[in-house]
Amino acid sequence: MSDVTILVVEGNSPDLLSRDAEGRWQGAAEQYQDRLQAYAPAARFEIIRPHFPDFSLAQIAFDRFDGFAFTGSGVAWSASDKAATPACQVMEKALATGRPVIGSCYGMQLGVAVLGGVVGPNPAEAELAIAPSIHLTNAGKAHALFAGKPPIFDALCMHRDDCLEVPSGMVRLAGNDHCAWQAGILDQGGVRFFGVQYHPELEFRHIAGYLRRSQVDQFSKPDSLARHAGIAELTASEAAADFDRLQADPHAADLTAKYKISESLTDRACHERELANWIGWVADHAKQTEAARP
Repeated sequence: MSDVTILVVEGNSPDLLSRDAEGRWQGAAEQYQDRLQAYAPAARFEIIRPHFPDFSLAQIAFDRFDGFAFTGSGVAWSASDKAATPACQVMEKALATGRPVIGSCYGMQLGVAVLGGVVGPNPAEAELAIAPSIHLTNAGKAHALFAGKPPIFDALCMHRDDCLEVPSGMVRLAGNDHCAWQAGILDQGGVRFFGVQYHPELEFRHIAGYLRRSQVDQFSKPDSLARHAGIAELTASEAAADFDRLQADPHAADLTAKYKISESLTDRACHERELANWIGWVADHAKQTEAARP
C-alpha cells in the first residue's frame, strides 16, 4: 500500500469523548484511524475535531492530504443544523481538493448537505445497532468500493437522521427497508465522495458504549432494534450488555439468533470491506496524481 496521508475528521463534541491514561482524547476518529491503518500500515494519519472550541479551519493545509475520512457522531444536532457549520466547512474544503472523501453516518450526511442534498430525521425513526439486510444495487455490485462484499449484508449502525434528498449526480449503491440510501457515491466534476449510512469501522463494544451515552433521545430507546429482532421488551442496558458480550464472542449462538446477526457482520474482514477498498482508492488516486505532475 502506498504511503498516503489521511485526515480523519472527528464528528463528536468534547463531552462525547473519553481520555486514555495519558489524558489523550479517544473518540470516533481514533477508531476510524485504527481500522484504516490495519489496511494501510504505511499510511500517515492526522486527526482534527471541528466541534471542539479551539478548532481553527485556517490551520489545516488540505493539500497535504491524499484522502479525508469523516466519522459518525452522537451529537444532538443534524448535519443541516447551524451547529454543524464547523464540520461542514471542513467537508467543503476536503471536497474541493478533488481527492477521495469517505463519510460514515454523520460524515455521509455532512457530504450530502454540503453538496446540496437534504438531511433530516428518518420518518421510520432511528436505526439502532444493526442495519439488517442491506442490498447492493446493480451499481453497488459493480463498484470497486464494494468488491468482495456479499450482495446482501448486515452492518453496525447508529443513526436518527437520513439523506432525504441527495445531490444531483449521486449514485445509490446500497439500501435496506429502513434507509434507502445506506451507501452512495458522487464521483464527477472533480468531486470524489463516498458515503455509507452505517458504520463499517465500529465494533460491537462501540455500539454498547453509544447505547449508554448518546445525546440523541431515540438512541437510548432500543425501539428500532426491538422491531428488527422481534423482541417484545428490550432495555438499553440489556442491549448494551449483549453487545459487550458479542465483542468477546461474536459467534455466541444465543445472541446471533436473538438479534438475527449474519456472518456478514460477525466476519470483521467482510464488515470492513468498504474501508479496505476505500484506502486502496486513495492510494490509486495518489499514484495517478503523482504520475500526472510535470
